[in-house]
Amino acid sequence: MDMQLVTEGPQSVSAWATTTITATCPTSEITGYEWAAISGGHSCDGWGVWIMESKPTTDWTGWMVKFDRDARDARSCSVFAVCVLRQDPT
Repeated sequence: MDMQLVTEGPQSVSAWATTTITATCPTSEITGYEWAAISGGHSCDGWGVWIMESKPTTDWTGWMVKFDRDARDARSCSVFAVCVLRQDPT
């Protein structure tokens, strides 16, 4: 099974507003196959960050995490996606 770990970030997370960061799987160069996110997660550089959502994108091409935080010092977060190569279901 072909597998890749994709990272997006770090990106700044806004205070008192939601910030969505998405790690997107690569584009397949093999006809009839596509990359799909099967898992994901995040990492932030401090506390005071809340995870509102953590899930695959609706088309399974990446992993999205929606963050919120309080007004403490600046924070940044990264999002990770574990992507596997699968046969294109269409």
